[in-house]
Amino acid sequence: MRCLAVMALLALLLVPLASGSLHAQAVRGLVRDAASGAPLPDVEIRLVSSSGVAVADATTRADGSFLAYVRTAGWHRLYASRIGYEALAGDSIFIGTREVVAIELRLAARAVPLDAITVTARLPDPRHDLSYEGLYARRAQLPPIGPRRATSAGASSSGKRSAGHSACEARKR
Repeated sequence: MRCLAVMALLALLLVPLASGSLHAQAVRGLVRDAASGAPLPDVEIRLVSSSGVAVADATTRADGSFLAYVRTAGWHRLYASRIGYEALAGDSIFIGTREVVAIELRLAARAVPLDAITVTARLPDPRHDLSYEGLYARRAQLPPIGPRRATSAGASSSGKRSAGHSACEARKR
C-alpha cells in the first residue's frame, strides 16, 4: 500500500515534466548601439501580448544579450528602452508553441535634456561629531571655571560667607 502511494506521488510530480516546460516559448536577442554596433548593457526589454498585457520582462547583460520567457504562444510586441537612447517599439512578432525567436535590435543614441541644478554644501558642525575634533570643539565653547562662576562653597544662599570660609581666611592672615 505504501509503495502504491509513493508511485502515485511520483506520477503526479512527473506529469508537468512530461508535458513540457511552463515557459516553452522564448525570445532571445542582442541589443546594439545603432552608430557603433557596440553591445548595450542594462536595456529594459518588455514583451506585450496582443491584448496589451505585459507577459515578459528582461534586462540585457553586459554583452547586450537577453532572454525572455513567454508563457503563451501568439502575437507579441517587443519594447526596448535605456537612458540616453531612443525607446524602441518593435513590430508584432508571432511566437509559436515551444519556439525560441532570435532578434537583434539597434538603438539610436539620444541626448537627454536635463534642467540645471544648484548644489549647496556646508561643512558639518564639528561639535556634533563623535570624534576627538568634536570633543575639542565642544570643550572650546564651555564657559571657563573661575571667578565668573558661582560655586556653593563660596557663598551661602543668604549672601553671607560661611563659617568654614572665614576660618580659611583667618589662617591666611
